[in-house]
This record gives sequence, C-alpha cells and structure tokens, in this order.
Amino acid sequence: MMFAFSATRIPPNPQQCSGLHDEVRVIHIGAFLHCAGSRRQAFSGYGASDAIDYCKGPNLLTTGSALARGQRSERDTSMNSLCEEQVRESKIADRRQSGFVKALRVHHALTSEVEKRVLVWMALRTPSAINSDHLTALGFISQLLAGVAYALASRDSRALWLVNVGLALNWLGDSLDGTLARVRDQQRPRYGFYVDHMADTFGALALMAGLACSGYVHWPIAAGLLAGFYVLSIESYLATYTMGHFHLSHGIFGPTEIRILLMLGNVALMLHPYDNIAGRRFRLFDIGGAMAIAGMACMAVTTTCRHLAVLYREEKVELEVAGA
Repeated sequence: MMFAFSATRIPPNPQQCSGLHDEVRVIHIGAFLHCAGSRRQAFSGYGASDAIDYCKGPNLLTTGSALARGQRSERDTSMNSLCEEQVRESKIADRRQSGFVKALRVHHALTSEVEKRVLVWMALRTPSAINSDHLTALGFISQLLAGVAYALASRDSRALWLVNVGLALNWLGDSLDGTLARVRDQQRPRYGFYVDHMADTFGALALMAGLACSGYVHWPIAAGLLAGFYVLSIESYLATYTMGHFHLSHGIFGPTEIRILLMLGNVALMLHPYDNIAGRRFRLFDIGGAMAIAGMACMAVTTTCRHLAVLYREEKVELEVAGA
C-alpha cells in the first residue's frame, strides 16, 4: 500500500489551532492499493473537515463533523473489504496459474502407438479453419447421438449402425482435439483438461442411458458400467493432481479399445442378441457388461492400492525429514 500526502500545516495539538482555521488547506490522502496484479483502487477519504475537527478538539465536535466522521468510518470499512476481496481474488488467480501442474501423459494401451501416429498425421492435414474446440464439440455431440441411437435400437436394430457411426466420430473428435492443439502449439492445459473430461462425463451418461433404454441390456448392468467408468475417471483425476501423471489407459485398455469392443458388440447384437450359458439364456450385453464391471472394479482397486502405497511412502519420508 502506498500513501501520497498532499497537504501541510497540521498543528500537533488543539492548543496550536487558534487563528489557523483560514489557513488550513484540504488534506487529501490517496491510498493506492496494488491488488490483484496491476489493478489499483484509489480512494480519498479525508478533507478540510478533518483538520477543523482536529483543531476544535474533542469537546467542540459538531453534529456535521460527527456525521462526516461516521461516513469516513464506513468508507474505510468498505475500502478495507474491497482490498481484502481483491487480494483474495489475486491469490486465487495466482494459485490457478501456479498450482496447476501439466501432468505427464501415460498411455500404454494396445493401440496407443499406432493411434498416436495416425492422429499426428491427421492433425498436420487438418484445415486451419478447424480448431480443437470444434473437434471437442464433434466428439461430445457424437456421443450424445450414439446414446439416442441406442434408444432407437429398441424399435429397429439397424439403429445400432448409427451407434457405431457416433462412436467413430466420438473417437475422431475426442482424440484429435488435444493432438491438434499440441501440433499447432495452441495448448490450453487447464481449459482443455476441464472441458474434455466434463464432456466425457456427460457423454458417458447419455451413452449408458441410451443403452439402458435399448432393450439389449438390463438397466442395472448399464448403471454398473457407468459407475465403473466414473470410479476409474475419479481415480485418474485424483492421481493427476496428487502424483503429477495422467493415465489415459488402464493396462492394455484405453478409450479407443473400449470403443472398438463396443462397436464389435453392436455388430454381434444384430446377429445374436442372446447367448446360452449352462442351459440358461442371457442377453449378450448382460454377459459382456457384467464382465466389464468386474474388470473395472479390479482395475480401480489395484490402481488405488498402488497409488496409496506410493503416496504413503512419499509423505512418510517428508514427515521424517520434517521431524528431524
């Protein structure tokens, strides 16, 4: 905080005030608050009445002077609140910039190497009029339409072909948007991370809701698939924040592999929607969905235990060093 004084001749005590009223000039104190970076808030709160009240002494305060003093007090309180608010905003902005860590991407899925080369090749040939936001929107809308197509498949199985088209376009938009930003050096780490995964969150909800309405799977299986996806996503996001690396895949399975399996399953549904196990007839997607839920549960448990062990060891070392 910087103060600029533009007045003089303030007597040190009331006894020196006699005959000086006409000579007292206006006291103007400008307080420039350097809050939230380069923003400054200037305020003026003290005038001639301050000097006059000072000279008259405590026993000669007028009603108007007391009112002015009260108004000054209110202004001071308001200005202090404004400064505190701006300081908080500045700290939050700094924390958003310095607290976000651009995590290391870890992708060891079955098709990851081939997919990476294909995406870079496509990004280099993408027209300049198309940017990563367009591709993110394409991926999100395509996943919503795939969910709608699943619901329509309850009346006509040919709608499953539309599901596959939606999944293919979802792969294109969801996978190419980040690659395009990196190739063009137009990365927005915080914005991209947030938008991409919120689109995945709502897109998965739409897809599983449509699947539950398709008649090809019982709704508890669809709900279990959605819950498993959310659990793995949450674990991945927490690991990104606490450990500094972002896992796009679990084992050999990543988003692309899941799409491929789902598309192959849709083709199988049109041919054989049911299967027999131990003399009992089950829906094909109930069997596949139950296996997928069990697999996701195992992945979530093993990954959580592994990350907990790493974090415990790291925090334990820090505590020992601090205690020493």
